[in-house]
Amino acid sequence: MLRATWSAGPSTREQQLAAQNRDLHDLVAKLTDRLEDLQRANEQMYAADYDQTGGPAFDRAQTFGSEPARRLGTLPMKGAAS
Repeated sequence: MLRATWSAGPSTREQQLAAQNRDLHDLVAKLTDRLEDLQRANEQMYAADYDQTGGPAFDRAQTFGSEPARRLGTLPMKGAAS
């Protein structure tokens, strides 16, 4: 008489892997929840800073530097005398 060995149920190794898979799914769910909490906190801090300062902007009290005059079509070369 033929007997199928697969009908006996999952092997011990398969049961261990299934348990490990469940543990990993639980860990992913916990980390996803933690990431959402941290993202929400970060966005709330950004919103509070934005409300307090009016958002990112250039400091009008500080001027930008100017480029030295040079001929059109030339680029400054490192170590070269202009």
